[in-house]
Amino acid sequence: MNNIYKLGIDIGSTTVKIALLDKDNEIIFSNYERHYANIQSTLANLLSQAREITGNVTVHPVITGSGGLTLANHLDIPFNQEVVAVSTALNYYAPQTDVAIELGGEGVTRTHDRHSLTGYRSNQLSYIPIGACEET
Repeated sequence: MNNIYKLGIDIGSTTVKIALLDKDNEIIFSNYERHYANIQSTLANLLSQAREITGNVTVHPVITGSGGLTLANHLDIPFNQEVVAVSTALNYYAPQTDVAIELGGEGVTRTHDRHSLTGYRSNQLSYIPIGACEET
């Protein structure tokens, strides 16, 4: 029997991250590496690492991240906007979360979720470029 897994690929400004989930949404493999502007070989290396653990499997991939849209379009793979992906994961794995702060390579995203934050609309977010946080 051929196992079918969900494959999440996050191509950011500095790293590539992957996560492989089974039918119960349990993480089978996850890792990340800096890509040094060589996204293709970095992704290939991470996928090889996953394959060493799983063997030949069928995957349903989805790509996210600031550098993922072009690759998703080129490979005809679904693209999921990063804030939506994070919010979806939080709703599943940590539904009690009110605020999530993601520190990316080039920016900080803060998502206010639907829980008990008066004055904020559902899934309100703000984005702050990293350069705005640096001292000059």
